[in-house]
Amino acid sequence: MNELSDIFAEYEILKPGSSFDKYIIISEIARGGMGIVYKCREKHSGRIVAVKFLLAEAKTLIAEKRFLREAKIMGKLKHPNIVEVYKVGTYQGSLYIVMEYLEGTTLNKFSLQQFSLQQRVELIKKTALAFHYAHKNGIIHRDIKPSNIFIESDNNPKIVDFGLAKNLKLTKQQLTQTGSIIGTPRYMSPEQDPESETWQRIIRNLKRIIKTEKLSIDKPK
Repeated sequence: MNELSDIFAEYEILKPGSSFDKYIIISEIARGGMGIVYKCREKHSGRIVAVKFLLAEAKTLIAEKRFLREAKIMGKLKHPNIVEVYKVGTYQGSLYIVMEYLEGTTLNKFSLQQFSLQQRVELIKKTALAFHYAHKNGIIHRDIKPSNIFIESDNNPKIVDFGLAKNLKLTKQQLTQTGSIIGTPRYMSPEQDPESETWQRIIRNLKRIIKTEKLSIDKPK
């Protein structure tokens, strides 16, 4: 194990083969500074799901509120191109979110060279309509980038990771300092400009990101 792995190991919640609540851990999918995502099997139904745990060292009041907010936001969105949330729970004091399990890869790792122009346009269309659906429901993602667009094995796109999303209908829940910048700088979402027309700007930005990074060799500046 390298030093980083050793640090993460201190906060390991579960390992493959172990179980919690109604789920059995199959494998670890990914981990970052805030959480770990596991591939799990539901004990009674046998359904395969993805379970995201909030890491112990990241467990602050603000982090927990953000985690729960992400679950609530995703739970309200039912769309074929947005990852679905099934439930939220707590295990040994750690929050977790149960989501649909996706097979495939993220757009930043996916090769679109195999796609015709029409297929690429369809990919953009489906993704854009999913964001439009979220916006109509008062949800702004705030971190649109290729790594947050998942391409399933049947080439269907799914928007994932609503950790930075904002619910415009819950204006009283302020978890970010006013005026602060949220998101990944290279793919900074245009709705942070208070003067922007969110839907029109977001569609142009989405097209720019996918066209620039995936349809050419250049990255957004």
